[in-house]
Amino acid sequence: MKKITFLFLLFSGITSLHAQVFYTEGFDGTACAAGSGCDPSIVSWTRVSQGAEGANANRWYVSDTESGVLPPGCGVGGTGNQTLHVGNVSTSTAAFLFCPGGDCGAAYDDSGPGEVTNSRVESPVINCTGQSNITVDFNYIENGQGASDDCSFWYFDGATWANIDPIAKSSLCGAQGQWTAVTTISLPASADNNPNVRIGFLWINNGDGIAADPSVAIDDITLTNNVVGCDATITQAGPFCVNAASTTLTAAQAGGTWTGTGITNGTTGDFDPATAGVGNHVITYTLGCGDVDTMTIAINPLPNSGVDGAIALCATDPATDLFLQLGGTPDLGGTWSPAMTSGTGVFDPATDLAGTYTYTVTNSCGSSGNDVVVTITASPSPGTNGVAQLCANAAPVNLFDSLNGTPSAGGTWSPVLTSGTGVFDPAVDAAAPYTYSVTECAGNPQTADVVVTVIALPNSGIDGALGICPTDPATDLFLQLGGTPDLGGTWSPALTSGTGVFDPATDLGGTYTYTVTNSCGSSGNDVVVTITASPSPGTNGVAQLCANAAPVNLFDSLNGTPSAGGTWSPVLTSGTGIFDPAVDAAATYTYSVTDCAGNPQTADVVVTVNALPTVTANSTNTVICSGDQITLTGGGATSYTWDNGAVDGVPFIPAATTTYTVTGTNANGCSNTDQILITVNSCSVPPVANLSASSTMACVNDCINFTDLSSGGTPTAWSWYFFGATTSTSSNQNPTNICYDTTGTFDVALTVSNAFGQDSIFLSNYITVDSCNTTPTALIIPNVFSPNGDGQNDLFNVTGDFTTIHMEVYNRWGELMFISDQLNEGWNGRTTAGAECAEGTYFYIIDTDIELYKGSLTLIR
Repeated sequence: MKKITFLFLLFSGITSLHAQVFYTEGFDGTACAAGSGCDPSIVSWTRVSQGAEGANANRWYVSDTESGVLPPGCGVGGTGNQTLHVGNVSTSTAAFLFCPGGDCGAAYDDSGPGEVTNSRVESPVINCTGQSNITVDFNYIENGQGASDDCSFWYFDGATWANIDPIAKSSLCGAQGQWTAVTTISLPASADNNPNVRIGFLWINNGDGIAADPSVAIDDITLTNNVVGCDATITQAGPFCVNAASTTLTAAQAGGTWTGTGITNGTTGDFDPATAGVGNHVITYTLGCGDVDTMTIAINPLPNSGVDGAIALCATDPATDLFLQLGGTPDLGGTWSPAMTSGTGVFDPATDLAGTYTYTVTNSCGSSGNDVVVTITASPSPGTNGVAQLCANAAPVNLFDSLNGTPSAGGTWSPVLTSGTGVFDPAVDAAAPYTYSVTECAGNPQTADVVVTVIALPNSGIDGALGICPTDPATDLFLQLGGTPDLGGTWSPALTSGTGVFDPATDLGGTYTYTVTNSCGSSGNDVVVTITASPSPGTNGVAQLCANAAPVNLFDSLNGTPSAGGTWSPVLTSGTGIFDPAVDAAATYTYSVTDCAGNPQTADVVVTVNALPTVTANSTNTVICSGDQITLTGGGATSYTWDNGAVDGVPFIPAATTTYTVTGTNANGCSNTDQILITVNSCSVPPVANLSASSTMACVNDCINFTDLSSGGTPTAWSWYFFGATTSTSSNQNPTNICYDTTGTFDVALTVSNAFGQDSIFLSNYITVDSCNTTPTALIIPNVFSPNGDGQNDLFNVTGDFTTIHMEVYNRWGELMFISDQLNEGWNGRTTAGAECAEGTYFYIIDTDIELYKGSLTLIR
């Protein structure tokens, strides 16, 4: 256990401090995709701009393109250990030179004003209730350009952010950053017992064209509570023999919990060496006040002299070490008895006598002895030649047993068998002569052969079936068997042909068995012969399906008594008669069979696929106060069913915030769904104003959407003020399409109110509008438009350097909504019949003299 002790000059003496980590962050959540421009909110951290930033401002990323490494390791990527780090974006001025994707680890672009960055990444709220004397530790790398491109550490006490550490620059490993452990940062006393603490890292980049990679990377953040007056120091115990009795462990203060291998009672600290087993075991003792200590207890093994062994030697064999003849895993360093002339365990048949030699091992846990019996034998013999005849399904046999004479054990076989020994398995080894070799005491090889023959099992093939008309010619049933049956078998019952030829004019339908027999047994398989009437396709039928219906078998839609085995035309995607509305076209499908006279017979199934209704979920209000009444209605179908107890068109009072799903069914019986969220708020307090914008950076004539983020009580009225915009005010909760036609920085204000009061927020220089003069691309295709008649984005059209165009727009069911060959004609959000299209996703095909384009767009109103 690592202890940190601080000395205080107190009247009561010395007080010890003990560290307890209560918050960690390793940034190992889902990673940002390279070049995506995402921020680290995927691990609940938030990126917040702290001032004006360029269009290509550096981004905070979470990924392993800059991997976490223990200090003082050098920067590296791709190890799977993610970090929080600053990189450029794919649109940065110099991105094409060193990082086109945008996320190449802690590497940033400082090429010009477009890269100016002033953003802080902020942790989620950290509850420090019950914590005190809090310190922060983390690993990092950082360089940048002095104080111009720099990272600093920030602290939030629930009301105000403050910079409490500048973070010193780390060293370099060549061109890479060197991971460094930060000197412990003490949080202010305001963090003690504070449930609303947050920490953050601020990265600034002045865009002056001078940069020094790496930027900054952070990993393994911990917050530690330095607890006062708590001591879990363990009294060292052990080592023990593995067969020692159980013992009770102790520590400086009682009342804690013991854990680790071998602990049989976590309250009393009982430790059993036998339960723990041989080895070093880490034992942990934890006090409720938060202090923890560990110790390692060594469990020593009992002495191991292995397993008894035996060896047969020729008198002329060289000396051999008897230790190698012991089984198991005997300990080294033991003694042999009786002693051998070598003075060690090496047995020399020229000077040592045959007999039993005992190997003894002694250690602090006792003694153990095992024997090796040494036999001095005559010269080995391979025996004489033999044979082995086996069926293919026979059990494995030892070829040693097929040798004649008196062969000696311990020889080798060639070629090598799959078993690695002399065991022959007919399932995996090939029939062949196998040679057994031994070496006589004079050192000369001696051999004998076993010739192995494997007899194949009888094979009568695989069961078959034959459907035949009474007028068909005779056919050989042997050809109806599957597999590769042996020739020369017999048929039962006998056919009039006297062979396996079946004649429907003279033989009866039934089961005919083909049998093959050899020395390894018999095998029989059947051909079932059915004499059938002439096949029929049935009569015509229909199949009406919804667009989302499950695949169906068109055979089931035929009327009459159709015969199986026919074919369908045109061919369906399934290759059978299965019709899938998701991939097959509505059409007339023809089922064909051939009758016994060889004439084709057909019947049709007319398939109709009905489109799903475009269902909408509607409400008189979507944000209400508790106790208010609303009415839910469906649209786009003929009948509607709601979940959560709602009834279409019937007023009711929602009990809580709920998502309601409506299922609408049209006249064809096809159904679709839509959802609507009803938010129920407590409206007994005044609101607290807050807002956000879809973007705070825009080009001239761009439009921005604003969102009310007010908290507290639910507002009932909104007053928006958009300074510098063409639409300067709005009373909508969430104004959209607020457009700016001049460059500059502009203020935004919002006042919200309800029956209990009002609140306002004023954001100075919140919106920055630039001229955005860029070189036009060959073709510009919007991905969203709003045909609501407000004069902004009412048409979906394309611009570019093309001279011819053909445009088609489809809904998600593949229905054509718009078609045009005119250069300046755009889609107004209506069908070819002039009806308004619903909000949602649509798909376009645009063919110009430059290129063919396909993609999706979103219609909003």
